[in-house]
Amino acid sequence: MKQIITLLLSITLIFVLVCSKNKPTEPPQPTDPLDYYPMQKDYSWRYINLGGGAECTTIGKSFDLTILGTNTRDTYTGFDRFRSDINDTNFIYEKADTLFLKKVGQGVPLLKILVGPIKENTSWSDENFDYLIQGFENVTLTINGVTYKRCAKIIKTHFNSPNHNVTYEWWAPSYGKVKEMEEEPSGPCVRAEELRSFTTSGVFP
Repeated sequence: MKQIITLLLSITLIFVLVCSKNKPTEPPQPTDPLDYYPMQKDYSWRYINLGGGAECTTIGKSFDLTILGTNTRDTYTGFDRFRSDINDTNFIYEKADTLFLKKVGQGVPLLKILVGPIKENTSWSDENFDYLIQGFENVTLTINGVTYKRCAKIIKTHFNSPNHNVTYEWWAPSYGKVKEMEEEPSGPCVRAEELRSFTTSGVFP
């Protein structure tokens, strides 16, 4: 009897070890800001504005963000990025594990888009906002049902907001920002935008 029990335990142990060995493992979570905002010439993101009530499900106008190419401004090398709906060009560059954004022609950066390491509880501030990486989660978009995995969720609060609204951003590795939502303190959505498509060729299908 003892021999049978020992044999069964041995078989069970072997089975567990084999299953553990064959179980797929998740790659490590990226921590570099550039992993969450890939930029090369002609990379383009098309976003849809959402509004219409507490859930922000009404589809509005779209806009494109397009990387025009590399440039050097004020001794920093980075990328010029064009926004289609407001006909505006910004300059994005990395310094000390931080992605800065500023309007072309202005000396002071407007925003610190992302600051590494990208991990839970990393926080930073710029001229307008306080930021906190709350954690990582999967996000399914309203407009196309696409799910982006292991997105960094960032809480962004405005220094001078009279209504104390809070903005949430979700950044997906290899894709960039996939969703943004602004909410009132009591919870209702004020506005949102979601990624409709991303292309590395500059031409949307």
